[in-house]
Amino acid sequence: MSTTNSKRGIKAIIIATLMVIATLSIQYYIGIKQDEKKCAQIVDRELQIASMKIETYLSTTQQAIDNIDDQIIKNLHSTDSIYSIMKRIVASNKNITGCAIGFIPYYYPDKGYWFEPSAYRQNDTIKTMQAGSKNHDYFNMEWYKSAINAKNTKTIWTSPYRDNTLNNLLMTSYCRVITIDNKPIGVVSLDLSLDYVSKTLSNIKPYNGSICQLHTRDGKIIVSTDNTQPTTSKYLIASQPIAQQKLTLQIASPKNAVYGDTILINLITLLLITITLLLLAYIVRQTIRNINKLNTVRQQQNIVENELRIARSIQTSMLPKTFPPYPDCDQVEIYGKLTPAKSVGGDLYDFFLRDQKLYFIIGDVSGKGIPASLVMSVTRTLFRTISNHETQPQRIVSQLSNTIAEENQLNMFVTLFIGVIDLTTGEMTYSNAGHDAPYLISTDGKKIGTLPVDSNIPAGVMQGWQYTQQHTTIAQGTTIFLYTDGLTEAEDTAHQQYGQNRITDTLNRHCTQTTPTPNTIVNTIIQSVHQFVGNAEQSDDLTLMAIKYTP
Repeated sequence: MSTTNSKRGIKAIIIATLMVIATLSIQYYIGIKQDEKKCAQIVDRELQIASMKIETYLSTTQQAIDNIDDQIIKNLHSTDSIYSIMKRIVASNKNITGCAIGFIPYYYPDKGYWFEPSAYRQNDTIKTMQAGSKNHDYFNMEWYKSAINAKNTKTIWTSPYRDNTLNNLLMTSYCRVITIDNKPIGVVSLDLSLDYVSKTLSNIKPYNGSICQLHTRDGKIIVSTDNTQPTTSKYLIASQPIAQQKLTLQIASPKNAVYGDTILINLITLLLITITLLLLAYIVRQTIRNINKLNTVRQQQNIVENELRIARSIQTSMLPKTFPPYPDCDQVEIYGKLTPAKSVGGDLYDFFLRDQKLYFIIGDVSGKGIPASLVMSVTRTLFRTISNHETQPQRIVSQLSNTIAEENQLNMFVTLFIGVIDLTTGEMTYSNAGHDAPYLISTDGKKIGTLPVDSNIPAGVMQGWQYTQQHTTIAQGTTIFLYTDGLTEAEDTAHQQYGQNRITDTLNRHCTQTTPTPNTIVNTIIQSVHQFVGNAEQSDDLTLMAIKYTP
């Protein structure tokens, strides 16, 4: 191999590496965006449901305290009446565990410096008491100080606390300043159990490690399922205002849980592609090193053929080779075969099952040899990677084509046919990119015809091409026969091509003699081609695949 050819080999590896890097970057970006969209949908649903529950639970407390001003003001002349009001408020709402009003110092001179009439729930009874005293100095307590000093609002929520007198319940107080002529005379406080809110938040688990919190509008945490303070660097944070309560419900989802599957898939893909590129780089490097030591064309040819046999083994190992591929699946039968024209080729076929759907592809890369095999390897890897997230063939083909076209300095392209069969219904969606239309063979073999396909342009020709998607329903027992143009363009010694008419004739003859199966269909066509070309050299890769739907 000359220095020029050596440089071409290195250039091909560099181009393939750049294509892989671009592919992984695009796939990672797409996966992250899809994960974020899915997370947003899940979290939004959880926020809506939880906020409605909390809004309903807290609204009765707000209504009770918002309607208390007039009652207290009208009864200021009678402290006994104020006790009755406190008791009635607790009795009217089972969520309220206690109610108190702390008057400003010496508001009632005969009651002294502290006067805090209160009512509280004890078992099944409601008791009243005057709680204010030197030992219970409410003027220095959060609920009184925060409310009396609050600006631009008459009501506030206190920080959560544990009430040791009520079975250690998690509590918060909703407080309101009572004023006459815009002058405060005291603060009324309703004590509310937060166990219901805490349980509601604890049941929200969109992802492992999610943190749910209920905040006041100024950022004070009322209830939290975790002591960790989430940050945007580690969490995706979404919030929902509870408008009537001036509260905010927040869900923080850890990014490592949201992106976990995408990161894992990309790491595995990166590892496999890196190994493949390293092996291919090793082959090229060894080939160049050994060829430079040889003086004759024959010696150079022998080393190239030896190295290319390794490449063929690597390439072949990437394609399905075990048939039947799914012994435990009685819904589909598959058989495929690839015969490259050279040691390595640009044809490919692949398939896999996911969510009761069969994803399959057949393709033909322009050109021959190592460059075509590299594009074939990248194409097959892209199909597997993209199909793990996408279910629509049109989008799979579009993303695959855009990725190949982005770094396509060799102007290579791939004709493709990608289909997805729902094994439970027989519905098949497919998208074609410049490939020959597959044949459809009925279960009895009496009906043989081609599947209607939109031609479209091959993948990798240009970015942004809008590929079409088509639909059909596969009848029970129908076989889909797919092939590359190495079949129709196979030539005999007189340069006559095999053509589609011979495909149809061979299928008709075979189906009238025996019950067609994917295995017999593929092998019968191969035998027919070999008889037709005779001693003529194979000029193009020959790839055949048959899929029989057997629900």
